[in-house]
Amino acid sequence: NEDDFIIQEELDPDVVNMIEVDSMRREVELQNIPFVQVSMNVPSPPNNNSYIVCKDFDKTHALIPCGHKSLCGNCVELLDPKRCPLCNANFNSAIRIW
Repeated sequence: NEDDFIIQEELDPDVVNMIEVDSMRREVELQNIPFVQVSMNVPSPPNNNSYIVCKDFDKTHALIPCGHKSLCGNCVELLDPKRCPLCNANFNSAIRIW
């Protein structure tokens, strides 16, 4: 019950008036907050299979051990040193992800 939490000072008419005035002031402030209208046309996120390194082929291989799917088959073979382009971890092999 809300009345259980009323303390003696809150029963004072001056305090009650001050609380009400403060509440009305906050209500007016909330109504007068400036805003900017934004368009709901959100661009689609890029294709998660798009290239990272060579820009010729989609990402098709996950690197081991980091697991990032970040390279095409050609880049897996040609990349030297064998480091993941996302986390810079060394990788020792890659598996084709369908």
